[in-house]
Amino acid sequence: MKTRRAINWGRSYAAAMSAVLLLFGTGLIGDGDVWYSPWTAHRLQTDALLAGQFALSNDPADLEWDNAWSMGGVHQVWGLGVPLWRLPWQGMAELVGFAGFPDRLAFGLFVFLVAYIAIGVWGGIAEYHRERRGMITTLVVILILIGFPPFLSMLRARFAVYEEAIAYGYLFAVLQATMLARLVFRPRRWIWWSLCAVAGLGGLIRPTLIFYGVASLFCAGLVMLPLWRAAGNDRWKTAIRNYGLGVCVFCLGGCTATIRFPH
Repeated sequence: MKTRRAINWGRSYAAAMSAVLLLFGTGLIGDGDVWYSPWTAHRLQTDALLAGQFALSNDPADLEWDNAWSMGGVHQVWGLGVPLWRLPWQGMAELVGFAGFPDRLAFGLFVFLVAYIAIGVWGGIAEYHRERRGMITTLVVILILIGFPPFLSMLRARFAVYEEAIAYGYLFAVLQATMLARLVFRPRRWIWWSLCAVAGLGGLIRPTLIFYGVASLFCAGLVMLPLWRAAGNDRWKTAIRNYGLGVCVFCLGGCTATIRFPH
C-alpha cells in the first residue's frame, strides 16, 4: 500500500513539474499580468455557458473579428472544447468571489491531467513487462509531452486563440494515443468504451481530431476482436454488436461537435 501511494505521489509530482516547466519555460507565464490571455473568445464563451446560452451576445453591435452572427446572436468560431474545460474552474472561481479563472492556469491543469494519465499508462506498461526502467520511461513521456519542438515553438510564439485551440488539440491527441496504448497492452472493456467516447468528443476542440478518432477506433476494434470473440457463443455476432455499439458511442460524441459552428 505504501509503495502504491509513493508511486501515485511520484506520478503527481512528475505531472505537476511537466505543467510548471511548460508554462514557465515557454514564457506563457512570466513577468507581468500574463495569467490571463489577451484573447477573450474562450473566456466569453465560458461566461455565456454559465449564463445558460451559446451566444456571446444578442446585439449585432457586439460583432468583432472572428465572430459570426447566427440564430439571432453573436458566436465565436473557435469551438466549445476549451470553454467546456474552463467551465467548472470558472464556476468555482465565481463561487469564491473571483471575477474569472486564469486562462494559463486552466491550460496548465489540462497539461497536468494529460501528463498524469500518460505517465501512469507508460509507467504501467514498463511495470507490466517487468522492466526496471520505469523512471526512464517516465522521463521519456515527459520529454514527449513538453519537448516536442513544433509544440514548444508554438507556445513560445504568439499564443493567440487559434494557437490555444491547437495546443489543447495536441494534448487531447496525446491523451487519445495514450488510451489506445493502454488498450493494446491490457485490453479492457471499460477502456474501449472510454476511448469511443473520448474519440468522439475530440471534434469539440478541433475538427481534425475526428479523423484521429476514427483511426483510433479502427485500431482499438482490432485489439478488442479476440476478446469479443471469446466472450460469446456466436463469436462474430458478439464482436459486430460490440463494435457497432462502440461506433454509436463515438458518433454520439461526434454529433456534439456539430454545435461547434453556429447554424
